[in-house]
Amino acid sequence: FLASQAKWDQLLSYYPIFKEKMPRDLQRDVSEFVALAAFNARKWDILTDVLKYAPKSSIQCTILAAMNCIHNQNYDKVDDYINHGFEILASKPLGFWTGGHRVHSETMISCQELMEIREIMRYMKGENRREIKEVWKQRLITAPPDFSLWFQILGLKIPLGIDLSDILFKFFVLRSTTLDVTLHRNVFNSIFPEFSNNELESKPNTDISNFCNSTVLMMTNHKQE
Repeated sequence: FLASQAKWDQLLSYYPIFKEKMPRDLQRDVSEFVALAAFNARKWDILTDVLKYAPKSSIQCTILAAMNCIHNQNYDKVDDYINHGFEILASKPLGFWTGGHRVHSETMISCQELMEIREIMRYMKGENRREIKEVWKQRLITAPPDFSLWFQILGLKIPLGIDLSDILFKFFVLRSTTLDVTLHRNVFNSIFPEFSNNELESKPNTDISNFCNSTVLMMTNHKQE
């Protein structure tokens, strides 16, 4: 539940319990959620540690392991994780592929994430950045206008500090199919962790963060603020 609402800090508050008190089988079961929180909160040391407990069959943890390698500039291992990710998907039983629409949507998103990891790696290495960002923009044009879905697609890039200013304008005006308005605020806080509502702060907010904050207030019906 906390992961679905992007409550990363709250989820990470359970890390000491995860590390010191959970039995090994439970660590394995919840490692995906703790790893996702660590990644989005940019807690790279925690992410590295939690991935040690992750099952090799987890597509989410495989993706996060690849992203951790990119962050650490350990580029030689990235392709191994990408290939392993596709192997996980290919090994699913036949009944999985004949499942409902949601199963297919989640699988397609995982495939897209695996494909984009290689692009993200090239971007972080300084290769063809303008062309790669244009590909990402065009890809989003064909995506359904759903906030939760876009966050999954953009979510891999944001913790690495990739500038997505031109995309974020469109992102925050989207609505979630779950109609969960708190998701907008939680995602905003994870993208702009240093944002302050205090105008007296010595470090001013950026124009993009001010605009996105105003948009979030509008989307969550706090227009008076």
